[in-house]
Amino acid sequence: MEQVRRRKTAWTAGVRRALIVVCVFFIFQQISGINVPFYYGPTLLGSYFGGKTSTAVSTATSGVEVTAILGAVNVIATYFAFRWIDKVGRRPLAIWGYAAWPCSSWSRPPEWDS
Repeated sequence: MEQVRRRKTAWTAGVRRALIVVCVFFIFQQISGINVPFYYGPTLLGSYFGGKTSTAVSTATSGVEVTAILGAVNVIATYFAFRWIDKVGRRPLAIWGYAAWPCSSWSRPPEWDS
């Protein structure tokens, strides 16, 4: 009985392959850096949008406001992205996205490298 239960719960080759694909997608998501604006947003964007003569409180407030707007845009874009995934399919979008990723990195201005 224990052998039958163990055999039913063993990971099949398809389950292991799906787990590897999902882990690779998570790694690419972390490499792409979408977490940076949300984590450092109030610090980086607050000084940029707060103005040069603003106080520390107004800089922090403007940073949080800009980060909230960034989060709202992310939620709205995610909604439309899921609708697009349903129309086009995951595989073609992943292939085109991963193909466009290096192209967009190569096309940036050289002064961004410093």
